[in-house]
Amino acid sequence: LLYSEILFVILNHILSILNRCTIIEVSELFYNTPARLKFMKSLQAELSLTVGFLEKIALSHPDISFTLINDNKEIFKTSGSNDMYKCIHEIFGYNTAKNMIKIDAENYDYIIHGYISNLNISKSNRNNMITLVNGRVVSNISVNRTIKDAYHTVLAENKFPIVVISIETDPTLIDVNIHPTKQDIKFSKLESLNDLLFSTIRTAINESDNTFKGYT
Repeated sequence: LLYSEILFVILNHILSILNRCTIIEVSELFYNTPARLKFMKSLQAELSLTVGFLEKIALSHPDISFTLINDNKEIFKTSGSNDMYKCIHEIFGYNTAKNMIKIDAENYDYIIHGYISNLNISKSNRNNMITLVNGRVVSNISVNRTIKDAYHTVLAENKFPIVVISIETDPTLIDVNIHPTKQDIKFSKLESLNDLLFSTIRTAINESDNTFKGYT
């Protein structure tokens, strides 16, 4: 497992028992286990993975204040306001937050809510396509493809939207035991979810004022 994957396992366990003002400190990881150390990427690459993961955790728990510090430098801090939009602002910044579109929809099987980017902002990879299922950060290939397909013809093929979408469903409709770190899950009614995501996102994009909003 990589550094970020180990943190994923540890934090998902800890979040259920966190007390106020809990501090998790990691230092000299694998310093005496060269068999593990040799599989590590560069320091910058591992830091990027770790920051990205912790940003997702913060977005999945906007009610908890997170502060990430690396080498005595604050990387990001969230307020714990229990407001997803404010958390997006704190992590991605003003310009991104102002260009996000709120979505809310449901069908018989799923409830979805969150924020998706308008056509003015995008990324070169899908790392900022964040999906939460019953409060857990997951990455499902089919769901990600559906989200990207909803932007088809309005976003360049090599560009990806920024999304933070919370999906709520009956736990009996999902299987969380198909990935060692629980980062992927299996949906028993995947088509129902994909139809809801596609139609909701596409409608929101078409009805949105896609004028860039940011600092002047």
